[in-house]
Amino acid sequence: MSTHAAHREQQLDTLAAFLKAAGDPLRLEVLQVLGQNSFGVLELCEIMAMKQSGMSHHLKVLAKGGLVEKRREGNSIFYRRRLPQTDGAEGAVHSALLDELDDGPLNEEVAARLEQVQQQRAEQSRAFFAR
Repeated sequence: MSTHAAHREQQLDTLAAFLKAAGDPLRLEVLQVLGQNSFGVLELCEIMAMKQSGMSHHLKVLAKGGLVEKRREGNSIFYRRRLPQTDGAEGAVHSALLDELDDGPLNEEVAARLEQVQQQRAEQSRAFFAR
């Protein structure tokens, strides 16, 4: 296989992983939530009202598709949306997808749980600095 053909195959694999990640309504909701802030797995479980094993699977698919990034803080892993890359085939699609998600309303129940998690965070922060 030529270098060009191998590169093209890599591009198509990347695009397929991106489309798989973006092709699930729950993962799209997670991306909407991550448009508000970065969150830990357990926070996302609470916001999306699902078990950790399911959330971890969805986050793994989103990461493989290049839609989220993770960072470790102590024992916790936080996820955030990955910014669209300008060079790849999926860059324009990624950018359009995030614009669409940011323009649409968040599910009311998800929005209410998101608000609860954000209030818990604020309360923990106040308690921490009060000590």
